[in-house]
Amino acid sequence: MKVILLQDITGLGHRFEVKNVSNGYARHYLLPHKLVEIANAANLKKIQEHQKSLERKRQEKEKEIQKLANQLDKTVLTVSVKVGEKGKLFESITEQKIADLLNQQGLPIQKSQIELEEPIKKLGNFPVAIKISPDIISQIQLRVKAAR
Repeated sequence: MKVILLQDITGLGHRFEVKNVSNGYARHYLLPHKLVEIANAANLKKIQEHQKSLERKRQEKEKEIQKLANQLDKTVLTVSVKVGEKGKLFESITEQKIADLLNQQGLPIQKSQIELEEPIKKLGNFPVAIKISPDIISQIQLRVKAAR
C-alpha cells in the first residue's frame, strides 16, 4: 500500500515522503496512529501544495536573515564605560550587554548568537562575530571607550 508519511518514522522515512508499506502495517499501526495518509491523488496534491508553501516560507526567512546579516556587517556599536586610574574597566562587556545594545537599535539578536571567547575588559575596537544561522555569520565592530 502506498502511503504519505505525516512525520518522520525511524526506519521508514521522513515527513511527506511517499512509501510502499505492507497492508497490515498500514491498516493496523500507521493509519490508526495517524502517522500516514493513503497516497491517493487528492492527498498527493494537498501534500505538494503544502511543500510549496513551506518552501516559500523558507525562502522568505532566508531573505530576512540575509538582510539582517547585511545590516549587522555595517553596524558599529560604541560602548562608554567607567574606567579606573590605570585604564582598567569597572565592568566587562559580555554577550548579554552586546545583545541588549543591538536590540535597542532594532536588531533582533539573542545572547546565544554572539560569539565572544571571553568578556571584553579593555578599551579599544573589537570585531564581534554573530551567528545568525548555522551557515551565516556576521561581524560587527564594537568600540569600547572611556566615559567622561
